Amino acid sequence: MNKLRQFLIEWLSDTMWYLLVPLLAQLLPLFLAEKFLGFLSARSWCLRSFAMSALHEAQKHVEINDPERWLRQFKLVRMGEAYDLFYYQIRRGSALKRFPGLTEKPQWPQCVLGLHWGVGLSILKLIHETGGKPRIVMRKVEPGFWKVRPGFYLYMQIMVRFIHRCCYGREIPVPGGIREIKQQNADETLVFLTDVPTVSKRRFNKVSLNQTDLCFDSGGLKIVANMKISCAWYSVGIGESALTRQLQLSDFIQSPEQEVLEAGAAEQVNKLVSLDSAQWQMWPYLSQFVL
Repeated sequence: MNKLRQFLIEWLSDTMWYLLVPLLAQLLPLFLAEKFLGFLSARSWCLRSFAMSALHEAQKHVEINDPERWLRQFKLVRMGEAYDLFYYQIRRGSALKRFPGLTEKPQWPQCVLGLHWGVGLSILKLIHETGGKPRIVMRKVEPGFWKVRPGFYLYMQIMVRFIHRCCYGREIPVPGGIREIKQQNADETLVFLTDVPTVSKRRFNKVSLNQTDLCFDSGGLKIVANMKISCAWYSVGIGESALTRQLQLSDFIQSPEQEVLEAGAAEQVNKLVSLDSAQWQMWPYLSQFVL
């Protein structure tokens, strides 16, 4: 009976926060949608279990002076990504309009590397809109996941279809497709998220976060380094308001060695966590990064 109750609670929560709320927000003008999501993020019952687990883990590693503000920001990022997913598909909205700080179209290297920090889904639409061809490395949705969390499974399937369109069907599913990274066309931009847990005790990149050693998978970085292509680090954070976006794109690095990419990943996670730790979405999963 307890398992059934937990299943129903999770199902209703997923359906509300990842489907109903972002869909309802599409009916509102942008400034009202911002107020709507801001109001919900300040409610203690909004994404309560997930956000609290993130806060408790983050407090072990970084100083958080205002936990309530931290929780609001963490939940805004979570709901903001869901909002963006439906915004680009239902409203057919422009990504460029969501980045008021961009005064000109960015130039893209052959590979952009980032973290699960901020509202990163917009990077695909932005590359797509500015004449590039994004090609993201993404984890497969487990076929049986719908039995565990049907609401979130539906949300993920919608996201997979969005990514498929943005990437012209050239996304790279993992596990199983990591070596497809090498099949890179000259006009494509590989999008690679580096903060994923390692599956091998012999192949990992050790990243120190405030005296805690985390193990990031390094297999993809090795392949990227061997390709001898231009790379840059990026992040897409929340801008001055809840539904604006802010792009940070580093200088291009030509044909970096694996060690340079690994050091860059460590530098990037520390930089972004210091900038705004609430925007890093991997806090609830941090135990998976410790071998």
